[in-house]
Amino acid sequence: MRPVSFVLPVALMLLAPCSTAAQSVQTFPELPLRVNLGDRVRIEDPSGATRAGRLLRLTPEEIVVETAGGEQRFTSATVREVAVRRNSRRKGVLIGAGVGAAIGAVAGCAGPDREECADAQFLLGALGAAVGLAASALDRGATVVYRRTGAAAPPGPARSPGPFDALALRVNLDDRIRVEDRSGAKTTGRLTRLTGDELTLETDAGEKRFRSDNVRAVGARGYPLGTGALIGAGVLTAAALAAPACRDNPDCSPVAAGAVGAGVGLAVGALVPRMTRVYSATTPQATFAPVFSRRAFGVQATFVW
Repeated sequence: MRPVSFVLPVALMLLAPCSTAAQSVQTFPELPLRVNLGDRVRIEDPSGATRAGRLLRLTPEEIVVETAGGEQRFTSATVREVAVRRNSRRKGVLIGAGVGAAIGAVAGCAGPDREECADAQFLLGALGAAVGLAASALDRGATVVYRRTGAAAPPGPARSPGPFDALALRVNLDDRIRVEDRSGAKTTGRLTRLTGDELTLETDAGEKRFRSDNVRAVGARGYPLGTGALIGAGVLTAAALAAPACRDNPDCSPVAAGAVGAGVGLAVGALVPRMTRVYSATTPQATFAPVFSRRAFGVQATFVW
């Protein structure tokens, strides 16, 4: 039996859809730190009926989702369980690229024609990244992030909204984020606590707290798979079109080079993180505009702070 036969079953097992476990919360106000806007969520009411859709809005008293039948609202008293479905695209891409490169190494380097050893790893690694991305999209597993164990709690006292309320739906607990304060200093760490006007990070130097009035911007770490695929496809397509050896070779296709580049870009995007701004404090500013009428002339001033 060829060595490749041992690699393929492992690839299929690693790329198989799987669900991840996460600690669920029992109070509705904690839910924003477990889900993000745009997530696919499943809502279960006290009767056991479920509705699935994309999260549009979430407040301490209400959750709004866009379902196949239109927009639906659920109050905290009518929600027994919330589950979120997030396909692990990055994990699928990394596993697929690794398995593909391993198969390429075994098939190309152990065969009689070893001159294509490096090419086989490169090509099959790129193909594996694309296969891993497709396999991750098949993952229909959902993680329960909220479950009410008793009777619905009475609504608490109303509080005034805080500057960080919207941020809770852009990041989750344990996310890696970067905080820029008013002085321009940047601190990176793991998010451990977030309220309407304060956040706490666990950094290498210990725990640090930031008040909203001293925060200029917040960035969250992400992996730009789509951007990486587009850049990779563009670079290899341009290289194939510009290379004289490729233009004179009937077996060299810019389209194929672009497809390989997209797979390589996926793998690179899954490996190289990027901070994306998810919160920006309002910058104080003033604008002035002249106002004319038949009987008067004036200036309209607008102040934002």
